[in-house]
Amino acid sequence: MSEARSGPQIVVVGAVTEDRFDDATRPGGAVLYASRALEALGIHTRVLASGPSDSGLGALDLHERTFVARAASLRFAHDMSGEERRLLVLSKPDRPLSASDLPDPWRDTDALILGPLLPDDLDVASFTAMSVPRIALLAQGLQRRVASDGTVSLLDEPSPALLAACDSRTSVFLSREEVVQWLAEAVEDLAATCARVVVTRGAEGADVYRAGEEPLHIAAAPATPVDTTGAGDAFAASFTAALACGASDEQAGALAARVAAATVERAGPVTLPRIATPEEVAR
Repeated sequence: MSEARSGPQIVVVGAVTEDRFDDATRPGGAVLYASRALEALGIHTRVLASGPSDSGLGALDLHERTFVARAASLRFAHDMSGEERRLLVLSKPDRPLSASDLPDPWRDTDALILGPLLPDDLDVASFTAMSVPRIALLAQGLQRRVASDGTVSLLDEPSPALLAACDSRTSVFLSREEVVQWLAEAVEDLAATCARVVVTRGAEGADVYRAGEEPLHIAAAPATPVDTTGAGDAFAASFTAALACGASDEQAGALAARVAAATVERAGPVTLPRIATPEEVAR
């Protein structure tokens, strides 16, 4: 299930989803796209995931994994027919993943990547209470509101859960769509409470906000898009891995852009080409 690897030790946490696109259904979730990105960098990864079964999840085959079975999985319907993607929650797990689900040896890690998809599918506070040097929070789930009919909408300001998760170890990753309704200064205010806030902007690249510094723009790498699902998750995981390897924000962003470009050129969380080795990441 795992192979000998060099580089930092990283733990990725999140729910495996069932994503419905019209008549097609495939596995998804930040945890799968992040794992594929780290695989493309040759990074040793441990994955804590939840879902109905761990069978057929090729994106996790090359990683150590602990799979927490749930009677109900996190299932989404994606409506791609309009100008903006619409998301509907069809079902969700009975309880969130928690730090208590981690095997004890996994608690000594170089970086923790958290991928909540809903406000309550991960107990984020239990993970941020751990003594780890670096945390990446793929914060989309903390910025979502789920109506009684399952319709997902976005909050117009940072959620209390997001604010509570931030400290000097935390890098927050959000998409342009998730911050577009915020007040102009809200992103910079959030960056003052954590290590950095990274806002991905699709084909326009990404911007890195750090307290007391001008925003750092990261150019997108050339790509011929097939499916943009998971690109932000791949970017965040690659950026975090590069930082853990000793890269600067500029180096981490350039590498993450390459991994995100490879992701959008494929449909679903499939194998990516090897993009770099841990030894090459910070060069």
